[in-house]
Order: sequence, then structure tokens, then C-alpha cells
Amino acid sequence: MIPQVIRLVEEWGNDMDIVIEVIGSLIYFTGSQIKYITCVSVESQMKFLYEEIARHWKTLTSEEEKKILSQYAQDGYDLALGYFISINIILVGYITLPLAPMLLDIIDPLNETRPKAFPYFAEYFIDDQKYYFELTVHGWIVCILSVQIYGTFDATYTQLVQHSCALFAIVEYRLNKATKIEPSSSSVKEKDEAIYNEMVDAIIYHKQAIQLVFRIKLSLNLISLFLRILI
Repeated sequence: MIPQVIRLVEEWGNDMDIVIEVIGSLIYFTGSQIKYITCVSVESQMKFLYEEIARHWKTLTSEEEKKILSQYAQDGYDLALGYFISINIILVGYITLPLAPMLLDIIDPLNETRPKAFPYFAEYFIDDQKYYFELTVHGWIVCILSVQIYGTFDATYTQLVQHSCALFAIVEYRLNKATKIEPSSSSVKEKDEAIYNEMVDAIIYHKQAIQLVFRIKLSLNLISLFLRILI
């Protein structure tokens, strides 16, 4: 990011198009670094969250409740996969676009060679046309890594949110189940006890769902702060 900041200072007041593009890339790469730092700094909390998810899968005995977890997990997987595929398709288009001048020189040559383009503007204090290949490969690596950071972070967040939604759905299922309990032939007391047990289980799961959401929010406070600053 330092070469980009240097280029921003150099172009400030000279070429506003480059300035705007550099600012955009700085915001993007800053977001990528913040997401990476967030993942590293909350590693222990993320481990706890995944252990909680594993525990939920192991402790559930109802087939209907397992189906709810499976459905929400599948929805989260589909969302994450679709997102991952989309951003990587965009990535391929973005990093290959700078090769257009070289391709045009072959297809529609001019009297002089077209200036070579780069994935983003930066100042390395070297001849960028002479070291075009090295700088372009460096730009590709930076872009690829940053996109994978975005994709991994957002996919993880999606799965955590989907699991939280699954817990709330299980709470709803248990509450509905409690209201549909019919009195047995022996006594109404048994019905009351069955309803009570279902309500207690629902309350426990509701509490766990709230705690999970709180921990997810706590883990992402740094990202939330960054977004608020941008807005």
C-alpha cells in the first residue's frame, strides 16, 4: 500500500482520475488487511464458535432439528460458493484487462507501441515499462491474495450467521411442538410436564443462539468500525 500512497501524493492535483482510482484501491486493500488482521486477532473466538457448532450437531437427537441445521448449512454453503465463484470470475477479468493494450498491438498495431497498463496505480521508483512483467505479476499476486481473503472471511461469516439462524429456527420448531402436545390418557399433569420440558429446551437454545450472535458480533467489531468510518 505504501507505493500506492506515494503515487496518490504524486498525482494529487495533477490527474484526478488517477487519484480517484488510487483512493478506491487503497480502500479496497485496507479492507482486505483489516479482515485478515481481524481473523488472526480473533482466532481463539473463532475456534470457540466452531466448537459450539460441532457441539450442536452432536447433541441434537431430533431428526427434524437435524434437518433444520442441515438445510441452513446447505443454504450457507450455496451462498458462499456462489459468492466465491462470482468474485473470482470478476478477479480474472480485472487482472487480465491490463493485457488489452498488448493484445491490441497484435490485432490492431499502431505506429508506436501502446503504453502498458497495470492492475492498479503505484509508484516503485523504477522504470515500470522496463520491469512490466515483474510488476504485473506482483500486482496479480496482491489482487489474488486480497480477493481470497475477502472470500474466505465473508464465507466464514455467512456460515456462522446461517448457523445462528438455524438455532432460532429450532427454537421456533420447539415452541410449535410444545403447543401441539396432546393430553395423554393418564393425566393432564403429564401434558404440562411435556410442555414445560419443551419450553425449557427452547429457552436454552434461544439463549445459546443469542450468545452465538453476540460472539459473532464481538469478533467483527473491527470490521463494523471500518465500515462506519467509510459511511
